[in-house]
Amino acid sequence: MVKVTQCFERNPKLTHEALQRARHHIGEFAGVIGEREDLPPDHPRVRVAIATLLALVEVTMQQFVADEGAHSFNEFYAANLQVAHDLLGR
Repeated sequence: MVKVTQCFERNPKLTHEALQRARHHIGEFAGVIGEREDLPPDHPRVRVAIATLLALVEVTMQQFVADEGAHSFNEFYAANLQVAHDLLGR
């Protein structure tokens, strides 16, 4: 059985591709966040929200790969989202 880290080690472009896809999807959220906040997609508030989400995805991906599949990506993401909420909510 091939471990997750072995997949990424054998194919370093996989991490890059995963992050590129995340950037693409997060970029799509700019319109949604802008609508919700009644702001244009290039407003600083929207851009900071997108940058924060992208940083969370990157950290989550690193944790998920290092974890060898003991936890799901969604579990790590939810935990990291809570950490960001706790930090930024102060």
